Amino acid sequence: MRRSALRCARLYKVQSKKKTESSDAGSQKKKLIKRIEHKMAAVARDRARAQSLAELQQLEAEKAATS
Repeated sequence: MRRSALRCARLYKVQSKKKTESSDAGSQKKKLIKRIEHKMAAVARDRARAQSLAELQQLEAEKAATS
């Protein structure tokens, strides 16, 4: 009886370890996706900022040329 109890305990430990590893992998993947989305949003903001700055400079150049 003692052997079966030890075997059950080992199986339980292995199963709980696998369960923990799988949940950790899922949370790691979610964090990675969130980080990538955050970087993509930052790139989009930078591009929009650069475009609006270029438009503003063009308007100022046109205004200076007409004056």
